[in-house]
Amino acid sequence: MRTPPLLPLLGALAFVSNACVLGPTPRIVRHVAEGEYCAAQNDLEPPGTRASPEQEGAPAPRAVERGYTARSLDTARAIGALDDVERLAEARTRGASEEEIRQLRGKLVDTIGLATLDLSSTLAHIACEEGRAGQIATILRDAERVQTHNLTAYSLFLSAAAAVGGGLLAVTHKNDPTPAAVVGIAGGVAGGTFGVATLAVHRSTLYLHRRNIVGQIWYGGAHPDFPDPVWAYVTRREFTSSGRHSIREMLIREWQAAGRLGVDPTHPSAERVALYFGEGGTYDVDALDDRANMLSEVRESVALMSHDLQHLASEAQRR
Repeated sequence: MRTPPLLPLLGALAFVSNACVLGPTPRIVRHVAEGEYCAAQNDLEPPGTRASPEQEGAPAPRAVERGYTARSLDTARAIGALDDVERLAEARTRGASEEEIRQLRGKLVDTIGLATLDLSSTLAHIACEEGRAGQIATILRDAERVQTHNLTAYSLFLSAAAAVGGGLLAVTHKNDPTPAAVVGIAGGVAGGTFGVATLAVHRSTLYLHRRNIVGQIWYGGAHPDFPDPVWAYVTRREFTSSGRHSIREMLIREWQAAGRLGVDPTHPSAERVALYFGEGGTYDVDALDDRANMLSEVRESVALMSHDLQHLASEAQRR
C-alpha cells in the first residue's frame, strides 16, 4: 500500500532532473550564432589611397578667417579633409574663378561622401550584430517560456491528482488514513518540485563574435571594424558636449555604471569582460540583452556623426 504512492514523487524527480525535455530545444542557425556575415567581407580600399585623419588641433587659419566653426573644423580633421577645406577657403579669399571653386568644393564633398559611406557601413555592421543578439535572446526566451509553462502544467496536474486520489482513498479507507496521507504527501512533493523547478529554468547557447565591435570600444587599440574617420570621431574628446571625455570613454563609463560588467563599477567582472569583449562563449538571455543594449548604445552614439558631416558640407557650400 505504501510503495505505489511513491512512484509519482520518483517520476517527478526524474523529469525535473532532465527538465529540458519539458521545453523545446532552441534551434539557432549556425551562421546566426557565429555572425561572420555582419562584418564587411572585403577590404575595398588599398592602404594609402585616402587621406588619414589629421592631428587634433591642426591649424586652419584660412578656414577660420572664412568663418568655419570649430566643430566643422574638428570634423574635417577627423575625416582627413582639413587640407581640402583650407584650399577652398584660400581660393574664395583670393577671388578664384567659379570653376576652380567648384572643383575644390567637389573634392571636399567627395571626402565627406566617403566618410558618410564609412559611417553607414559601420552602422550597418553594428545594427546587424545588435539584431543577431536580439534574435538569439528571443529564441532562448521563448524556449524558457514554453518550459516554464510545461513545468507549471505538470505541477498543477500532479497537485490536483494527489488531492483527488487522497480524497478517494480517505473515503474508501476510512479506518486507515495512511494511504490517503502518503498519496497527498507524495503528490504535494511532486507538484511542489515541478513548481520550484520553474524558478530554475535557464537556457543558454554558444554565441560567437570574433569581429567584436564592443570589444574594440573597450580595449581601444586595433579597430578593424571602425574606419579611421569613424574611429577618430569616437575617440576624440571634442565630439562630446563636455569635451572632457571621448564618446568611447563615455560608453565605457555608462556600461560600468549600468552594472553590465558587474555590480562594482570600479572593478569590472573578469568573466563578463572576457565574454563580452572577447571572441564569445556561452550566453544566456541576460547576457544577450546586455550585449544588444551595448551595441545599441554604440550605434546611437556613432550615428550622431552624420550631423557633423552634414554641417561641414553646409559650411563648405556657404563660406
